Amino acid sequence: MTHSSDKSKAITLEKYLNRKIKFDFAEWRTGDQKIFVSDIRKAKQDFKWEPKINIEVGIKKLINWIDDNIEFFKQ
Repeated sequence: MTHSSDKSKAITLEKYLNRKIKFDFAEWRTGDQKIFVSDIRKAKQDFKWEPKINIEVGIKKLINWIDDNIEFFKQ
């Protein structure tokens, strides 16, 4: 099983955080979600909806939001 999508997300985070992120992959555990599929085709078809921003912009916006609201994470 490859984790290329997860690795590419970590690389994107490293780019915006300007630091190396240590991550690894472990074996599946009881209770873990075995498969996750994110498919927005039905939303596009039924509601004519599609994302307005790409994943890189979304990650950057999330990081900025966290920076602006860091007090929520210090509790």
